[in-house]
Amino acid sequence: MIPLTGLNLRGDLAKLSDRDLAEHLAEQERALVRSERPWTKLLRFFDISYSWRGPVHARPFYKFWTTIMGGGRHYREQRLALYEIQDIHDEIRRRLGNRGMPGDRPQTHRPSG
Repeated sequence: MIPLTGLNLRGDLAKLSDRDLAEHLAEQERALVRSERPWTKLLRFFDISYSWRGPVHARPFYKFWTTIMGGGRHYREQRLALYEIQDIHDEIRRRLGNRGMPGDRPQTHRPSG
């Protein structure tokens, strides 16, 4: 997948606690499973719109984008769930980057003796 970026307007995710963000992710994953159909898996394999959310990352734009791209109701629902999941993953990466990993902190040297 080619990493394409866009303007992130998902401040709503930044306001969620870690727990709420995890619950929202689980909810979107359930929505994805509910919308899954055998033929949508095949279409998703060939469809660039699944990997690229467009130039603006925001729910209203996603609805507009999926309408332009066409497809049936299940196909659009699946796209919306995948875009939301990608946004949640972006937010998780942003939070982890801000916090740093435990091994990233500089070690202080304590003299022995």
